[in-house]
Amino acid sequence: MTQLFYTWALHLLLASACLAQTKTQLKTIDSLKARVVQANLPDTAKVDDLNELAWLHRNFDNKAALGYATQAKVLAQQVEYKSGLATAYNRLGVMHKNKGEYEPALKYYSEALDIESALQHNYGVARSYNQIGLAWLQQKEYKKALKYFQRSLQFLKKSKKAEKSNLAIRKVNMAICYKNIGNTPSAIQLYLQAIDIYKQNTKKRRLNRLAKCYLGLGGLYQKTNHFKTARTYTLKAVGIFEKRRNKRLLIKTYNQLGVLHYKVGDYERALRYYYQNLHLREKLGSTQNIQGVYNNMGLTYLQLASVDSAQYFIKKSLTLSLEKNDLQTLAQAYNNQGLALTKVKKYINATEYFTKALQFSEKVGDKANRQDALENLSNAYAKMEQYDNAFQYFDQYKNARDSLETNFRKAMDYKDNYEKEKHKRELLEKDQKIKSAELAHLKEYSFRQTLANYFLGVGLLLLLIIVFAIVKNYQERRKVHRKQQKIDKLLNDQEFIALSKMLEGQEKERERVAQDLHDRLGGMLSVVKMQFTALSQSVDWVQPEHEQRYDKAMNLLDETCNSVRKVSHDISAKALQKFGLIPALNDLKSNIEDTQALTIEVIDTGFEKQRLPAKYEVQVYRIVQELLGNVLKHADAQEVEIQLYWKHKEANLHISVEDDGRGFDVVEAQTKRGIGLAGLESRVKLLSGTHSIDSSLGKGTAVMLDIPVSFETNEIEETKQPKK
Repeated sequence: MTQLFYTWALHLLLASACLAQTKTQLKTIDSLKARVVQANLPDTAKVDDLNELAWLHRNFDNKAALGYATQAKVLAQQVEYKSGLATAYNRLGVMHKNKGEYEPALKYYSEALDIESALQHNYGVARSYNQIGLAWLQQKEYKKALKYFQRSLQFLKKSKKAEKSNLAIRKVNMAICYKNIGNTPSAIQLYLQAIDIYKQNTKKRRLNRLAKCYLGLGGLYQKTNHFKTARTYTLKAVGIFEKRRNKRLLIKTYNQLGVLHYKVGDYERALRYYYQNLHLREKLGSTQNIQGVYNNMGLTYLQLASVDSAQYFIKKSLTLSLEKNDLQTLAQAYNNQGLALTKVKKYINATEYFTKALQFSEKVGDKANRQDALENLSNAYAKMEQYDNAFQYFDQYKNARDSLETNFRKAMDYKDNYEKEKHKRELLEKDQKIKSAELAHLKEYSFRQTLANYFLGVGLLLLLIIVFAIVKNYQERRKVHRKQQKIDKLLNDQEFIALSKMLEGQEKERERVAQDLHDRLGGMLSVVKMQFTALSQSVDWVQPEHEQRYDKAMNLLDETCNSVRKVSHDISAKALQKFGLIPALNDLKSNIEDTQALTIEVIDTGFEKQRLPAKYEVQVYRIVQELLGNVLKHADAQEVEIQLYWKHKEANLHISVEDDGRGFDVVEAQTKRGIGLAGLESRVKLLSGTHSIDSSLGKGTAVMLDIPVSFETNEIEETKQPKK
């Protein structure tokens, strides 16, 4: 039940942390995702954006971060973008390092280092050395890590990007190394220097780094049994990490809180933090230093007299420490295994594990664990009544304990001296600033008094001139603006009148041509047919051998009459004038489908009770007719869907014509501006409407129009349309 509560509490904490992610970071991620899919974005810029996306995802979505870094690497290799490739290698190294995969991480870091060195990019070289140091640090190879951090600091100082915050990062990393090899004064010195730098910078992204310093100081105080101070610093770190949603650093912090509560005897709470650590690791897929957590849990279960649970976790720690060659944790696990055997009174076996713990602690320089191993050996030999060995190890334990306490006292003395010197410097700087400010103020006041009267009159005069000039300029600009508005209005009116006249003329010309075809040419053809018919009936003048040819001629004459009538009908659109827009479009649909060239579907909404005003019906019909003509000529389509939606309340007519043809490049077509597009724009503009075209090669074309519909009078005649 207790463990279930811990799990629930952890999930609740993570949910709160997710909600706390800043809107700015989410906005940045969305913006970068939108940029990388843009076709016109240069490849080098895409590489940089992908690398940035990988970095932004590193602390909460390792899988996505790895994907972005891999894309950046592949693209950088294709375009031979060396700098971007080096950054991609660094990102990939970080993702593998976060998963505890140190071998591939070091491989990627080394490749990045080679590129940066060839480019003589000091900042990049410093970054690679720092990342390699972090990989060794997480494997607890502190002396190796320290060497790389020192190199990183050297190259960073040569770089133009040698900001104080970047220097502070290296100082923190070096402090961690010094802490773990037992050089407490150097560790505290570096932590305090880093904290001073981060406190000067109020940017939110520096908070995580400040919290790391708090966490490091908490660990130092914890090692020397100053638990109250240790808890204060550690909880400062927890508050920042939870607020900033930094799950990976929360893993480390939960482990440190577990150790802290173990040392003050609060074993239940210690286990709670260890289980929070494990659940968070499972969520992130991280096994980094998990052997240390298992070791701590085993030691805690020993204190609760749960020997079986203790040995279960200690053995898991031993196995993983051997696999990962983690000698420091291995030494601690040997120590704890010896304690577990002591609990069941297997003292001889226990001394074997304590001896191994002592040997490995001396090998890795873990002074605290060495002290524990010496104390445990002394106790074990005492219980076996081998007092000579017991006193021998007790003397060594006492010397080790005194050495650690002396070391820490030196560190505390340094801390106190550092704080005192810092306070003195701050006071001195403050006094100097005050004196400088007062002197400058006196000089400025004297200078102002001397020149005030002289410049007062000149200033007033200049002010009047400036005000006059501004007013005059403003009046002139308003005059010019009004004239320009009148000119623009006249030009627009003239253009609109010309366009209206042109379209009106087109419709009249259509009517005239249609009427001429129907009345003149149609009538003449009808008369010719009647004459032929009468002649054939009056006399037997057609010889039998020419009768078939005569019949063919009569059939051609019939077809010609029909064609003339059809052309006349198409040009004048009588159905439009008589029945309205929808029947006319359905009539146009039938005529086109009769040719079997195209299948058309007409969908109308809002035309049940009334017709559009005549000027709209004609222009809309011509627009649709022109679009269908373009489809027949250019699209090579099989189907067309025409939708008309008349929104009476909004006084708006929406039209869409969509085909499944081969499509075209809209930008190129608008650049060439052919007759079809020009005509479409003219008719839509005449109706004060708007239009848009969506098309791409191989994916068809969709044309959307929105036309505001207004009636010349307030009374709307409701005219029922005939049934289709």
